[in-house]
Amino acid sequence: MKTRIERVVRERIVQVIDEHMTENSQREFNEIDSLSMMDLIMDIEDELDISIPLNDTESVSGMDEFIEMIIHPRQAVSITSRCLAQFGSAHALGA
Repeated sequence: MKTRIERVVRERIVQVIDEHMTENSQREFNEIDSLSMMDLIMDIEDELDISIPLNDTESVSGMDEFIEMIIHPRQAVSITSRCLAQFGSAHALGA
């Protein structure tokens, strides 16, 4: 069963491909131009009330990888938590 996140992301990708790509293009995820990709990311962020770090999207090579990145974002929160636990909140935050 598809999660809500996966369903929303797939729907938005198909929408972007249909709206922004010409009939002569390959009409695939990796052919989405950078402006359309930014629109896609902003739509997904608004729909799901999440934040997608742009650095994470640079290395994505396909639709499934993009969806996986959104469903399972990098472990930034756990890294921050480990820093806080290891060094104390003032040191980890650069104070």
